[in-house]
Amino acid sequence: MATFKQIRGQTIKKYTTNPTNPLEGQMWYNNTTGTLKVYRNVGGAWAAGPSISDGPATQRQAISPQTANTSAILCGGSGPGVTPPAWGTDVEDWNGTAWSEGTVMGTGRRAFGSSSQTDTAAVVFGGNPTMATTEEWNGTSWTATGSLASARQYIAGFGSQTSAVGCGGYIPAQGAKTLVEEYNGATWTTGTVLPTAEYGGHGLGASGTAGFLLYPAAASPTNITKQYDGTSWTDAGGLNTIRDAPGLSGINTAAIAFGGVSPAPASTTVTEEYDGSAWATTSANLATATAANASGFGSSTSAIRAAGGVGLATEEYTNPTIATQTVTTS
Repeated sequence: MATFKQIRGQTIKKYTTNPTNPLEGQMWYNNTTGTLKVYRNVGGAWAAGPSISDGPATQRQAISPQTANTSAILCGGSGPGVTPPAWGTDVEDWNGTAWSEGTVMGTGRRAFGSSSQTDTAAVVFGGNPTMATTEEWNGTSWTATGSLASARQYIAGFGSQTSAVGCGGYIPAQGAKTLVEEYNGATWTTGTVLPTAEYGGHGLGASGTAGFLLYPAAASPTNITKQYDGTSWTDAGGLNTIRDAPGLSGINTAAIAFGGVSPAPASTTVTEEYDGSAWATTSANLATATAANASGFGSSTSAIRAAGGVGLATEEYTNPTIATQTVTTS
């Protein structure tokens, strides 16, 4: 059997403590603990992030670019001191380091759809109380624009400000809907209906022709993902841990889902990765379990979790994470 020196061309050094600044891939023997150590990629990990500065944070919703976690806004929602029908209009801006108060929305709402690829060009639509109103965000102010054809709450959205999809939703006395509407930056038109009615699902995607809808556990016992290409909906894998309203971050071909309620009313810390066709459970659990409607923004490798029934606290996700790990034979 080849030795480590024959394979790597060097011997394993002994240290009384772990090296202060090891190099990635470096291996050593800790003489004090009697363990073999390596400094390597240990996969994704969650860490505590800066707290939201103010306002109700129970069910705030994130609007952000789906490429990085350095800019985003949280808006609307419900929480302490906010009761129906006057849902929140508060907005919080994230600059990659800290949260600050932003320009309030024109219409208070929760359970609304949203779509954005930058934090200076976003659109929100529908919501609770049941409404059809649409607002656009330009980084400074909110402007009313074309309304949905059908007023709905608990509507899912994805895409950009000029190419968005609003799908599913709930209408009192009617129930869950299969309705799909597409937005071009000014007006809404009818799109291809969902295979089955749903409300409370979550959408994610780069445009109105490249997105997905994650059905809620209440609508589908396998949390099925439906991919949309602008014309048709296709099945594309289900979550391994069944849950309602997890946070999402990324795009339709590279995403993560985290937290949520599984099974009701218990909340979960589980994180899963998505490659466009299947979900895989990771070892990176949230530090604090979230309830329904956790908000997420960023990419599948650099994300933020905010809200979700944990007050003003946030968590940041990084993948890969380089750290010291004990070498075992397993």
